[in-house]
Amino acid sequence: MLDGGIYTRELLEVYGKPAAGKTQLAMTIAYHVIAHTPLNVLYLDTTSSFSMERIMEIHTSNNVQPSSPQELKSLLSKMVCCRLLNANEVIAYLELLKEKLASEQDPFCLKLKLIVLDSIASVITPILGGESRLGYILSARIASLLKEIAFDYGIAVMMLNNAVLNFVDKRFDDGRKHNKYKPTLGVTWLPVPSVRLFLDVVNSERRMIRIDKHARMASRSFTYVQLTKKGFVNDG
Repeated sequence: MLDGGIYTRELLEVYGKPAAGKTQLAMTIAYHVIAHTPLNVLYLDTTSSFSMERIMEIHTSNNVQPSSPQELKSLLSKMVCCRLLNANEVIAYLELLKEKLASEQDPFCLKLKLIVLDSIASVITPILGGESRLGYILSARIASLLKEIAFDYGIAVMMLNNAVLNFVDKRFDDGRKHNKYKPTLGVTWLPVPSVRLFLDVVNSERRMIRIDKHARMASRSFTYVQLTKKGFVNDG
């Protein structure tokens, strides 16, 4: 569906309503990176949603033979989760990460290929609105840092975002079919991701993933997946 998967040097945004499974999708992808490649994953958790127990469940469900303690330790060493509470902490961490990547001395950073930010909305939405421009300034700084890290160091960045209803003013309606939902953070955030996916609930286990923005693929194409103990798997 994504023309080969998640690309390095690009920002991927996955947005959806609460309980759509955004974190489950991110953890599924993160697990398959550490399980099937020699590469590392950095998970920036701003909502306390990350669960190492869930990673272990995905691992156990995907493997017939149990892993030895040494194999398990080696696997989990390829993923680091950092808890960040607000936009300033996210910015400070990303600036420090840039320094580590530039130094080429940190063993973990040398093999870092995926960064997950879960979620961008939780640190930006509380400071948006009102007369202050602080929220827009901080969101622009986070976007700039993520783009620099992704492009300069060949890393894929996956950001999770919330969805809000997309109200179209009928006075300016151009007659096109509009999405019912749109990502939060407003129009200034829309150009930031290279790829944008919408994740929606079909039923308790089934989800729909739709391309809303992609440089190489047609928008509005979609597929269905199942949420299982193995994480997200192909539908059917």
